[in-house]
Amino acid sequence: MKQHFIPQVYLKEFLNKNGKLYTLDTALLKYGRSVFSEERSTAEVCRSKDFYTLNPSLISTFPHMKDLHRLSIEESFQHYERKYPKIIAKIKAKQQAIPIDDARTLMYTLLDFKIRNVHFRENVVPKAYVAAVEEIIGEYKYGIQHDYLPAALNLSREEVLKQLDLIEKKFKGISSPEDMHLSAIAQRKQETEGIQDKIIEHALGLEWIMFESNDGFVTNDNPGVSVDSRNRVQNTKFDEDYRYFCPLTPSLCLSFDASRFDQRYKTNKVQKYISYQKCSAQATAQINQLCGYHVNRHIFAQSKEVIDSIAVSINRAAELKGEIKRTQ
Repeated sequence: MKQHFIPQVYLKEFLNKNGKLYTLDTALLKYGRSVFSEERSTAEVCRSKDFYTLNPSLISTFPHMKDLHRLSIEESFQHYERKYPKIIAKIKAKQQAIPIDDARTLMYTLLDFKIRNVHFRENVVPKAYVAAVEEIIGEYKYGIQHDYLPAALNLSREEVLKQLDLIEKKFKGISSPEDMHLSAIAQRKQETEGIQDKIIEHALGLEWIMFESNDGFVTNDNPGVSVDSRNRVQNTKFDEDYRYFCPLTPSLCLSFDASRFDQRYKTNKVQKYISYQKCSAQATAQINQLCGYHVNRHIFAQSKEVIDSIAVSINRAAELKGEIKRTQ
C-alpha cells in the first residue's frame, strides 16, 4: 500500500492548470545529470510503500503499541487532513483572524509534515532514539549504583544492572530506522502534552505574517525551514533565535519570528490574527532558495517559469562544484 509522507491535500494547492505539479527531481544530481522540470500528479510523489504500516513483531515489542492495528498511524493523520483544506480556504480569503482551533490545527499539521517525513526518519530519529534509550537506562543505573534498589525487585544490585544492560541492548538493537520512527510517532500521538504541543503554543504566541507573492512560491517534499540570525538553515528549530517559513500555496507563505510576540494573543486567545504582507520578487526568490535545504528529492511549483528558473540555479551551482558537466 502506497502511503504519502506529505499528504496530497497540501500538494494539491500547488497544482498547475493541467492538474499536475511542475517538479524537479534533485536525485538526478547524484548521477551527474542536470535537473529539469517535469509534470507529475500528486499521487506519484512523496509516497512510499507501507511507509506507516505496523508489522506484528513491532507491535508486540513495545507496550505502548499493543493496542494498535496495522494502519493505526496512517489513519491517525486523517483527523487534520480533512480539516486542512477548509483552513487554507480561510487564509486564501485573507481572513484577518481565524479561530484559535484552526490555528492550532494548522500548526499541528505543519509540524506533523516534519515528524512523519522521510528526512526525519533517516536523519533525526536514529540519533534521537539511541540518545533517549541511553538517557533513560542511564538514570536507572545511576539510581541503583547509588543505593536505590527497590525491595520489591528481590534482586541483587548486580542482577538488576545486568537486566538493564539487556533491556538497553534490546531497544538499541532495533536496527531499522523505520521501526524507530513508527514507535516514536505512536508514542507521540499517545502523549497529552508533548514537545509538539509546546511548540504549537509557543508559535501561537508569535506574530503570524502571511507573505503574498504573485504565484511565485515553490515548496518541496519536506516543507518548512527555520533560519537563525547567522543565516543557518535548519530543518526544525523552534526555541529561540529563528524565523520560520513555510509556503502554503503558490501565493502565500506563513512566517513567524521568535523575537516578535503577538500582543493581541495575550488578551484574546479565541482567535489568531494574521498579517498579510506583499512579498517582493527578491524576497520571494530568497524564500524559494530555502526550499533547496533539507529536500528529500523533489521541489514543486505551480509555475513552469518559476520552476525552470530554479532548475537553472541548481544546475549552475552543481556545475561550479563539478557535480555535473556544463549545460548547454
